[in-house]
Amino acid sequence: MNVLDAITNDQLIAETLAWVNEERQRYGRPALDEMPKGLVDHSRECPVARALEDEGNSVISDPLGVAYYLKDRFVRVDYPDAVVFFVRRFDRGEIPEMILAGT
Repeated sequence: MNVLDAITNDQLIAETLAWVNEERQRYGRPALDEMPKGLVDHSRECPVARALEDEGNSVISDPLGVAYYLKDRFVRVDYPDAVVFFVRRFDRGEIPEMILAGT
């Protein structure tokens, strides 16, 4: 059993939010207080992509990382292990509190 298998959904959400806020800070954007909800198995509307996207960029998330299409460049960032586990659980529907209602 992987050590991350024992982490609760709340812990994964907190770890993912911390990572998202580090990424947002890197590009001069304010921190979020909470992760946005998103769509399961959707590269542009999952919680991570929604948390990182703004008017100046486009974000595509996959199971292992995220790609930013900024105005002047393309950036690819691999997820830390906790975020990989968050994405996997979310895409399996195992973090229902993060799924947008009605989807």
